[in-house]
Amino acid sequence: MIIVEVTAEAGRAQECVVYHNAHHRPCPDLSLLRPSPFLRRELYHAAEEVGRTKAMLQQNFNTRSTSRKSSHAYWIRVNCPHRLPDDRTFAAAITTAERHARINRDPLMAAESIYERNKDMFLYFNKPSILNKDANPTDAPDLRFECAIAPKAGLYAAIIYGRRHGLYMDTSWRHKTRYKSPVTILATRNDAGHMVAIAVLVSRRAHTYTYLTFLEHVTRAIEAAARQVASEGPPEAQAAPLLNMDELQEHSKAIVAADFYLPALFMIDGDDAERNAIELMFGPDIIIRCCQFHVIQAVQAQVRRLFPTSVEQEREKKVKKILEMFRRLQRCPSWEEWDTAYNSFKAEVRNYAASASPFGPSLVSDFFSYFDQQWLSDRWLTCVVDLGLPDGMIVRFGARTNNLVEAAFKVFDKTFFHGRINKRDDRLIHIIVKIWFPSYLKHYHSRERPSVVLQRTLKRAFTLWESNAIKPIEPHEQPADFKAIQAFMSLTPMDDGFVKPDAHGVAWDLVYGENDSEGEEETSDADEGADTDEKKLDEKEEGVNVCMSDLVIKGK
Repeated sequence: MIIVEVTAEAGRAQECVVYHNAHHRPCPDLSLLRPSPFLRRELYHAAEEVGRTKAMLQQNFNTRSTSRKSSHAYWIRVNCPHRLPDDRTFAAAITTAERHARINRDPLMAAESIYERNKDMFLYFNKPSILNKDANPTDAPDLRFECAIAPKAGLYAAIIYGRRHGLYMDTSWRHKTRYKSPVTILATRNDAGHMVAIAVLVSRRAHTYTYLTFLEHVTRAIEAAARQVASEGPPEAQAAPLLNMDELQEHSKAIVAADFYLPALFMIDGDDAERNAIELMFGPDIIIRCCQFHVIQAVQAQVRRLFPTSVEQEREKKVKKILEMFRRLQRCPSWEEWDTAYNSFKAEVRNYAASASPFGPSLVSDFFSYFDQQWLSDRWLTCVVDLGLPDGMIVRFGARTNNLVEAAFKVFDKTFFHGRINKRDDRLIHIIVKIWFPSYLKHYHSRERPSVVLQRTLKRAFTLWESNAIKPIEPHEQPADFKAIQAFMSLTPMDDGFVKPDAHGVAWDLVYGENDSEGEEETSDADEGADTDEKKLDEKEEGVNVCMSDLVIKGK
């Protein structure tokens, strides 16, 4: 058969391409042909997974090898038996598998080398048993790869902040390894609200047993660190930067006295495996909170189904209304009020859905069944509703989201992986051990972030200033009701125990700097502080007008 191809360009050039069958010289002996490259490649992979002997490799290949699993290999066995591997090919596969250069290129072998050089940072390291030189080929192979990394500084932070603010745990599969292996971060937050990394788990599976093993090793390591601090005293400052050594010793003695480490709470996403592992490790009474962002995101998708025919803008208003009802339900403080609160929530949603959509009455039953089976079931009810929780742990003022750990994963993807998929496990472990943990120790933040409202207000103020919308005036030109900013910074206590920085004090720090009080004594008298607070409240009620001439902006 001959195929003639003539393109438009080739036609103008009076050229054509002719395809015909290739003609090979006949082979005098089929045994001279090389083994199939496909089977040889699969044979080399098998040489790394089974025993290191040629006889075991031949037995494995002939009984349960790829020649029986692959259709192409089976076709070669039936139709071209002369292309099967011979003794020379089996011997070459064993030699290649045992070559040091090939072993060093294996990611898990390289990861083991990192473990051998940094054992003080690893809690445990389990590699597949088939990679061990003394492994018995007849035993069932253990293909599990797991390793947990936790520096001493992270354990010390867990002693203080874990008992005060709780632990945050999340798992990510995206872009961390070639096979999308799960990477789990366990962290806490300091008093300023910044994340402090405790431990990282790299594994092949993400189920209850994996998380339970990880939590057991982390808990035992924290307890061992607490016993060491309680008996030998606090560590050197460089081992635990910016940690209060008195608090560290106090919490360590409390852990030793209780003979068990118990965090204040656990913040997780809606993962049953994580929740089951936490309850198995710390008991069913441990406080577990579910990330509010993920809960609202899932509920929002179900609420949209109640209004299938609504216009997008109108539907979002209706969705927002029902989400407000759900948030009020989450504020239920006790079990005695739960039945009443839930029935009231159902009545509100049913009435609003009937009035806002013609399909509401028919779809609302599926909506409630979703809540009964998911977030308001026995599995997640206490994780999303404030039933019997102290004031500092309710959804509104306490731990709300898992954004601390989510931000750490974003740093992985953008900063260390440069937005690309990581393809080697040893590279991931090297980054965690040598770069990621040391960077958090070096760039430890102890100051709170400015609030979103403050940032938005400052942006508007700077816009007005740069557009010449603010004009300084002289003292003799100021109206009688103008008052100058006073230099004070007070904290107004709120009912829930939190404190809110005074707006005037924040403005003073922004203009003059936080520590611009050299040569001036700080007011510490309680009566004088009370008078200042009363004056502040009076000025807030009357409305404060600021004389711009009294402000002196210092250049940096």
